Amino acid sequence: KLKDWMDAVAKDPPYQFRSRLAGKPSLAVLFVGNSYSFELAESVRLLARAEGQEIRTDQVVAGGWTLARHAASPATMEKIRTGKWDVVVLQEQSLVPAFPPGQRDETMLPPLAKLAAAAREAGAVPVLYQTWGRRDGDRENPDVFPNDTFDAMHARLVSGFTTAAKSTGNLAIVPAGTAWAAEMAAGRGKELFAKDGSHPSRRGLYLNACVFFTFLRDKPVKAGFGPAFSAGDLTGLEATAAKCALWSPPPLAAPSPVAR
Repeated sequence: KLKDWMDAVAKDPPYQFRSRLAGKPSLAVLFVGNSYSFELAESVRLLARAEGQEIRTDQVVAGGWTLARHAASPATMEKIRTGKWDVVVLQEQSLVPAFPPGQRDETMLPPLAKLAAAAREAGAVPVLYQTWGRRDGDRENPDVFPNDTFDAMHARLVSGFTTAAKSTGNLAIVPAGTAWAAEMAAGRGKELFAKDGSHPSRRGLYLNACVFFTFLRDKPVKAGFGPAFSAGDLTGLEATAAKCALWSPPPLAAPSPVAR
């Protein structure tokens, strides 16, 4: 059982991610996505500086873009191939990973595979940016998802990102959506949303930055930005990010009973 556990640890995508980057004093990270990534690259860079770390960031983001549009964009592909990145963050359009499985996989998996392959060929580690359910679920497709909710959409997103990660060489998943779900379960989640119930407010952006910093460096946020970034106490968001994004090994199976 110990050998099985050690094998499981060695195959764990977040563990493999951290093992590869553990010795690097600084990181270069490219964000590829859409409006859910607006301001995120710079927020991660500034948060890392506040924590005494160096993370060089850049982005290729455009409102409404899917991974398919990025995969077909010469500018995006060139940015991935020439930036000397350690990590390339891939963010799908917010509804797509929660589509019905057949439509989701047809839309998402081929461009994800192309972008991940380009990142690997350039020497970078591709990761998936797990986004969050909308405050009231997917209201753009009521015929497919009648009476949708945040929780229902979040569950579909988790399934979609898990499938996508496994299909693309076991990519590590940055669990921003899981952190949002934790805040929603604690009764604080609605403050993370902008007025449209979809995009992040300043608090939502801060939570995402904390999740990314914690995931990238495997360290909790300690100094943080404080009220200069967003009104109200942010330490709860930092704690949620630590709970969701710090690596923990898979549990060791209990020993089998022995007949005596």
